[in-house]
Amino acid sequence: QAEAFRNSLSVYPHYIPALRVLGFILTDAGSSEDYNPTEGCQLLEEACNLLDYRGTPQVTAIVKRLLKVYDESGDREGYMRVLNRAENAGILRTSPSP
Repeated sequence: QAEAFRNSLSVYPHYIPALRVLGFILTDAGSSEDYNPTEGCQLLEEACNLLDYRGTPQVTAIVKRLLKVYDESGDREGYMRVLNRAENAGILRTSPSP
C-alpha cells in the first residue's frame, strides 16, 4: 500500500494528499509492515509546511498525529516544534477557553 504513494511522491514530491496518506500509514503502529515513524513524521511535517499550517480539519488531524507520535517516541524537540507552529497558527489552544 505504501509503495503506490512512494511512487506518486517520486514523480510529484510536493503532492500533499500522498504526503498525508503515506505519513499516516508510516506512523500507524498497527501497520507493522510499513511502520516507520521517523519518515512518516517528516512527510506529515512537510505536508503541514506546504499547507502553511492553515487551520483546516486536514491540518488539524496531521498535527494531532504528529504530536501523538512525537509524544509516544519521546521526541521532545519534534513535539515542541509542531506544537509551537500549531499554536502560532491558531490550530490548537493550550489555555482554557473563557
